Amino acid sequence: GLKATLANPRVSAEAKHEAQNRLKEMGYEIKDPEHEEFDSLESINQKNPERVAAGLKATVHNPAVSEEAKTRAREKLAEM
Repeated sequence: GLKATLANPRVSAEAKHEAQNRLKEMGYEIKDPEHEEFDSLESINQKNPERVAAGLKATVHNPAVSEEAKTRAREKLAEM
């Protein structure tokens, strides 16, 4: 509920602010999703490398994934 509110582009800024305040009151650390780099190596290095590699390999072998995404996954695997 509250985390989804923060990620939903259809939710007003006021509702997002209220959800963020409620999550902070509950002890959750809130990251600003607009400034978070999900594809950066920095975010990958903070995760379990074996699981990240497994996800990237799955991307490479998934027939429903675009060639562009497969290429990016191969590049990230090579950087690891």
